[in-house]
Amino acid sequence: TQSPVTGSSSVNVSAGISGLSLTTTYHFRVKAENAFGITYGSDVARTTTVYGKATVETYQPAAATIGTSSAVLSGYVHASNGEAVYEKGIYYCPATLSDPVTQGTRKADTNYGLGAISVSVTGLSPSTAYHVIAFGLNANGEGYGERRTFTTDTVTLATVYTDQPSSVSYETAVCGGNITDDGGDNIDVRGCCWSTSINPTIYNSYTINGSGMGTFVSNLTGLADGTLYYVRAYATNDAGTAY
Repeated sequence: TQSPVTGSSSVNVSAGISGLSLTTTYHFRVKAENAFGITYGSDVARTTTVYGKATVETYQPAAATIGTSSAVLSGYVHASNGEAVYEKGIYYCPATLSDPVTQGTRKADTNYGLGAISVSVTGLSPSTAYHVIAFGLNANGEGYGERRTFTTDTVTLATVYTDQPSSVSYETAVCGGNITDDGGDNIDVRGCCWSTSINPTIYNSYTINGSGMGTFVSNLTGLADGTLYYVRAYATNDAGTAY
């Protein structure tokens, strides 16, 4: 194909060329013509750019980054395909839904452009499978990686130890406990429960002494004078109440 004549002797030659195909190599050379004929310059090859959505990969979440209610999800934008990538991130949803993009939650990375994607998500349910898809956004829309699946960790009952009661009077006593393992989930409530029957539970008398792991102290009140009581420390997380 010949472009329009755009110059003459001792003048730089340039021409705009349109209608080219994407990702196609074209050869061109400059032509000069005078009364003696036509002369051509050297051949130059150029390949047109890909203009499209970003090329994205979704990484399989690593076990070390998955908790009972949180996870670090990642991916990679390998190519921008002719347009700047101005947002990238992750879509995720429970595996009971089929499409994270249309049915899930979208969370963008704080960085943009080519390269790694990494976002931390919270509020997940324990022992639950989730789908995840990475995305990269440019002027042509969102490009997506593969769909991956991961399962959050299982919550178990906490590990709790009961302190020996002390400062026992005719109607009060001091007890407490120590939570050494939260079972993989936050301890929502902790305290001591007591009864005149062995193995008391929170359906008997009990105290509430904050939340979280570690040691705590409980003040038992309303006891009957000269009565034998049984007491146990307890801790409650999403898996239930441990004693």
